[in-house]
Parts: sequence; structure tokens; C-alpha cells
Amino acid sequence: MLRAKRGHLVSHLRPSINMASGPHNKGWLSIRTNTSNQSHWSNDDGTPLTDEIILFIFTSFLEIADLVRCAATCKRWRHLVSGHANFICRTSQQLCFINKFIPSLIVGFFHKHDATMLNFIPMASASRRFPFLHKPSLSLAMNIDNELLNSSHIVASRNGLLVIEVQRGKHSRTLKLCVCNPMSGEVHVLPALRGKDGLGHYACTVLTTVDYQNMNRNNNSQPPLSSHYHLIIVYSRLHFTAFRSYSSKDGIWRPEGKVTGAQLGKNQIRLMRNGVIAYGGQVAYWITIDLVFGLHLNTLDATMIRLPWSRGNTFIDTKNILLGTTPKGRLCAIQFSKNWSLSMHGKWEPTNEIHVITYDNNGSTNNNMLQMSNSLWKTKINIQIDQALKVDALAMEVKLQWFCEKSGVVFFTISYYGKPRSEVYALNLGTRMIEKVASNTSCNDLWNNFYGYEMDHASYLTTLT
Repeated sequence: MLRAKRGHLVSHLRPSINMASGPHNKGWLSIRTNTSNQSHWSNDDGTPLTDEIILFIFTSFLEIADLVRCAATCKRWRHLVSGHANFICRTSQQLCFINKFIPSLIVGFFHKHDATMLNFIPMASASRRFPFLHKPSLSLAMNIDNELLNSSHIVASRNGLLVIEVQRGKHSRTLKLCVCNPMSGEVHVLPALRGKDGLGHYACTVLTTVDYQNMNRNNNSQPPLSSHYHLIIVYSRLHFTAFRSYSSKDGIWRPEGKVTGAQLGKNQIRLMRNGVIAYGGQVAYWITIDLVFGLHLNTLDATMIRLPWSRGNTFIDTKNILLGTTPKGRLCAIQFSKNWSLSMHGKWEPTNEIHVITYDNNGSTNNNMLQMSNSLWKTKINIQIDQALKVDALAMEVKLQWFCEKSGVVFFTISYYGKPRSEVYALNLGTRMIEKVASNTSCNDLWNNFYGYEMDHASYLTTLT
């Protein structure tokens, strides 16, 4: 039975956490493990194995859930896991291949109420792990080309990384982006795209180490560094849809490519949101209006299909759907709908539901995965939310805001008709429990530019100290 859990209530807004503009500045991980002082833990577990042998076992045979259990065993193993988190995540052959969500990865969400203020609201669990998140006001000291981050906005959030666009003029086609990791404090300012390389509306997302490990699991290629990433963007040229990528390893933008198979209009790209990576890092997906745009990253072949609809339901708002991936790396859609059913008293009553609909292509990883059909969308989970919240379904409006694909947490907001009140909730798909994260009594449209944030695996292992 679905249960509602009361969490940390945030009655006021907090400015964003401080992230300084350098690759080695302190981030949200306030305590670092000093691996050079671990020798006095060598016999704590009563095992004669050396640290090197234990780390080999950790990286060769264990999934992340096993590593968490190992870290809880003794001091020595805990410090080996947390102190060598980056090495483990880089070399592990099993770390990404888990069949369940990891709720502990969730940290909170960013949102921008106006043109000058970027806010972060933490989850209750994150506030306990990182006590400084309780501070009522945290200054922002990150400057990018002499422009404050608060004058910019987030354009993507995935696997522990934020992609931020530095504010540009209304008619400027110069694009300046930075990629940062709030947990580690790393900030990378990308070369600006200007002149003939400049562009207007675009959609982007980011591939991280997790995706690279999935792509390399069947070959012997060298795993990338844990902080290595690719930023990919799609945008419109005069007669075609264009693609471009940035590699943190090379530090350059790759040449522009031409997308084939499907073409996007400028208005479709302007409305694109919620970019995700699926099927072992081979395909990127975005929602635009009532369509899903899929792009094969190896061939730049693309296709578009209609968003899924629940069986027999005619009350679905196509703007109230999110894309995500399952723990096995398959594409899924998170969908809200209002259903009407006949009660025991003979009255038609509404129920607010959240559906998780998975696209089942039998695990195909070739170009045929883009030949998608609506018949392959299959509903896996149906969750009623008004019963758990004990709220009249007719008195509230629900809006899905963000799906954190690694932790399995869905953020949604509720506003109440006729009342200047709105609330943010987090639904854990693994436990089906709902936690109240934040509330506001000033207006209903407060939660603009909403971006959920969850830490990467290496940061998570580092927190196990």
C-alpha cells in the first residue's frame, strides 16, 4: 500500500550553494578521505590480503550495492571504498550493471524563480549527510567570463553534472556553456561557439562515465576517468537538423554533423526538454511537444514517435510527461493522468495517478532500435498519489517536474485551485513512498526551470566515510 512520508519541509528559498571557478575547489563533499593515512587500518578486518588485492576484488566482482555493504563492514574497508572511489568507478566492470534504483544518490533540486536568483532545495536525507545545506543563506562566488552564475541558467542535469548556459543577449547567437559538479566543486568552462559556429535554440544532454562503462563492457578498451564526459547538442540549421559534441578529454568541440532520418523545426527544438541517454549510451532522447525525438549517436540517424498513452485514458496532458531510463538502461516515460472511476456509492470520482511506461525493444542495441512503434510502450507501474497525500483530487493540479533516473525519484508539484499555495513532493519508485520536500505560500508558479540533482557514483562512495 502506498504510504506518504513527511520529510524536511522548506518554507523559504535558499540561494544556490557556492561553487568556485576552478577544477580543484571544494564542493559539497566537505570531508575528503586521506588515503595516505590508511596503513593503520591494515589489520582491522583480520584479513591478510593487501589493499591492492582487496581493491582488485572491489573493482572486478562487486556492484555498487555490494560496495556499500563492504564499507559498513569495518573501518579499513570503509576507507578503501571512500578513499579510492574515483579509481573504483573508473575500473569497475560491474558497478553500473545493477537492476534497481539507488535512492541515496538523490540530493535535491534547483529552480530559478526569476532572472537573477538560482535556488537549491535539498532533500531531508541530503541535509543530514551535508549539514551545511541547513544554512539559510549561501553566497555564490562562481564567475564565468566576469559574469555571475546567477545571471545564467541550467540547461541540463544528469549523473552528478550540471550544464549551465552563461547569460547571453536576447539576439546573440554566441553560446557559452560550463559543466560543473557541485559535489566535487569541479567547474569546466567550454570554448564559446560564436560567429558561423553560433546558434540559437538548442537541446542538450551529457554522457558520463556510467554511460561509457556500459558501452565498453564487451570490449577491452580503457575506461575513461570518472570525471570524463561528453556534452551533446542538437539545433536547427537552414535545411537540416545539426549535431555537435564536446569532449572533456580533448577539450574541444567536434565538427558539426548532419542528422538524418528526421528533421526538427526551430519551435520543436525550443520546446525540447528532459534529454536522457539510453541503451548503453548509444541513443539520446528528448521530448518535444507531443513527440519523442530519438538520435543514434554513432550514426546520427534519428526518428520521432508519439508519446505513450495509458490504455483507455483520455485525460492525459502531453506536456505533463517526463522521459527517463530504467536501471537496465531502457527508455521509459513518466506520465501523469487523471482517471475517473465509479465508486461504491455509484458516483464518478477522479483519481490522480503516475504511470511508469517502459519501451520494450527486447534489448536491441543496433540501429533498428530507432524504428520505434507505439505498440512497444508497456505500462509497468501505476501509482495513485491523492490517496497517499489525503487530498481531494478535484482540488489540486499536479505537474511532473523531474525524474532522477539513477535514484528512481520523481519530483512533482501540487498547486491548489483558488489558493496561492504550492508544494514539491518526491516519489520514490522503489518504495512508492512520497516525501514532501518544499512548500510555498506566495504564488503557484514558483517552481520555474526545475532541475533535479543526484550525485554520481564516485561522489556517493566518497560519502561513506
